[in-house]
Amino acid sequence: MNMYDLTQTNLHLPDSYGGNLGKQRLLRLRIFRILTGLLALFVLALIFTTAGWDDDPGPRIRSCVLLYLCVLASMGLLLFAKTRTEIRRLHRESFQDCHDYNYVLYRTTYKNNRAMQMTLLLSMAKYQLLMHCPDQASQALRQLSPEKLNKSQLKSYYLYRAAAEFLLQDSIWRDDLDACHLVPVEKAAMNAQELEEAFVEENSDVWEGSPLWNVLRNWDQAPQPKAPVLIIFTGILLLYTGVFGTVPNLLPDGVTYRPLFETASVSLLFLLWCTLSIYWVYRLFGAMCHKTGLPAISKVLLGIVLICLEGMFLLYGTGCMLLVFLHAPTEESITADGLIYMREDTFMDGSIYYYQQAMGPLLCRRLTEEEREKYHIDTYENKITDDRSFDADGNGSPNASETGIHAPNNDGTSEFGTNSSSSSASADSESDTALLSEFQAVYQLLADEGQLPADGMDALSISYSAKGTPYVVFQETQSGTDTIQNRLVYDRVSENGAFDLFVYYQDTMPSDGETQTSIMEFYAVNPQTLDVIPGEKHAWADVPSQAYRDATGE
Repeated sequence: MNMYDLTQTNLHLPDSYGGNLGKQRLLRLRIFRILTGLLALFVLALIFTTAGWDDDPGPRIRSCVLLYLCVLASMGLLLFAKTRTEIRRLHRESFQDCHDYNYVLYRTTYKNNRAMQMTLLLSMAKYQLLMHCPDQASQALRQLSPEKLNKSQLKSYYLYRAAAEFLLQDSIWRDDLDACHLVPVEKAAMNAQELEEAFVEENSDVWEGSPLWNVLRNWDQAPQPKAPVLIIFTGILLLYTGVFGTVPNLLPDGVTYRPLFETASVSLLFLLWCTLSIYWVYRLFGAMCHKTGLPAISKVLLGIVLICLEGMFLLYGTGCMLLVFLHAPTEESITADGLIYMREDTFMDGSIYYYQQAMGPLLCRRLTEEEREKYHIDTYENKITDDRSFDADGNGSPNASETGIHAPNNDGTSEFGTNSSSSSASADSESDTALLSEFQAVYQLLADEGQLPADGMDALSISYSAKGTPYVVFQETQSGTDTIQNRLVYDRVSENGAFDLFVYYQDTMPSDGETQTSIMEFYAVNPQTLDVIPGEKHAWADVPSQAYRDATGE
């Protein structure tokens, strides 16, 4: 009975260490196939579930397919790494374990793969010879068809046959050894004379350590594989990249990554992929030059091509990184209930400020209508068209007069404006009378400097924005088709509490365009003495005058 005959199905698989490793590999392969099918069903269900979320399901479908491919490739790399680890471990085990491992694969995993069967049969015949089992080696070799073997396999086939017949003391071993000599190969492991010297009749009874045993052990010996650390790392990195890149398109509309997590992930992925790609290009170049034996000029050209491809990849990745950093929003502050105040800088249109709700440390979402009503936020975003980037206290937030929305305070709480009806009611209070005196003090200073007419002070009245921010229009003029309005807006109380801070704006309102706002000056007014101190700056990021800083403590 031939144990290598696949038509005999009543044979039991070995229970040795090597046999169990082969069974575990078969189990992992089956699990991989099942997971592949389940993952495909999950992706199809995800596509059908999310297809109706918006009018254009294309990005979601592409993200689902890309996520499937990334997960599949990652599992394949991890499975390959586990197999490499097993083979590396088998190099330290006995010949019997190596044979049993290949035997399990021969009868299970590769029972329908003729090419792999021929490779495994040659390997098992070699292990049987090393264990001095020429009968079993002959059984394995009888399952091979010499006409279907390549030259390297055919040379090994005749050598193993000659060794088996030599151990069985069959005189025809000489014919097989001569046939082995006649098979041409590019680079033979041993020449004909060295093989002839290994077949020594006097040493046929002393097997392990004999010349023929050493020849068989070193014949067609694959080098011990290296630890697959980089393969595992590549698989994990590919999985993280696929999940990170596709999840935003699969989330409900308005849910995104939080800026810090997104920026950190993109930076880390860029650095790791660049490093990994340089390493793999180096390995590929070395392998191609070593195995193919290219001439020097071909090696130089190949190196130039690989360097150009790597350079294109690095340039593309660097460009993507710059786009991410230029357009990434910034979390200005966050309240105790998870309300995030965001700032997004754009290249042409200034800065955009808006609120979002935190959903844990990684995600945030757009506010719902109910939440905007709760916090008295009328719009999702408020566009700032001038050069304002920082507020007076340096925390990077615009003030309430710019956006119509009060930014969160430094203590983590939020101060939101009231509605217009409550603002109108507060205009008649005593505090508004005192505030009007401060507006008039600034007006008087500008009138003394000749910037405003002296007779316009009595007509001043406080108005309120939709969020209750007080302001006074000092002057409104017409310049061609443009309307120019100068207004003074109350900002806040100074750091030391001694002064009220104001911002003097000029709005240019074309009849057929967008209003352009510029900052004319910053003022600090003492509410007790009505002394006015100019800040002598024209942007939030500018440094105010020394007198302004000394008076306000800013």
